[in-house]
Amino acid sequence: MSGAFTTAHNSVPAAAVRSPMQFDVRADETLSAVAVLTGDVDGSWAAPEGSRTLDPTYLSLLALLHPDRVQIAQFGG
Repeated sequence: MSGAFTTAHNSVPAAAVRSPMQFDVRADETLSAVAVLTGDVDGSWAAPEGSRTLDPTYLSLLALLHPDRVQIAQFGG
């Protein structure tokens, strides 16, 4: 495959993974970006038997109770 490449988790700088990227692009510009997806990339992970789940509102409530320490954006919300 022309232009293909391989990378590994230890070749991606930690700062690039943890820092949000911001782009200031005009409407007539084209932007090209590359992202590396980590974690459960194919959705195959299952909780171990006997695991408990959090209430769906748990993270929102946590952010409301501790706005100085928890931002809902941390969780993709």
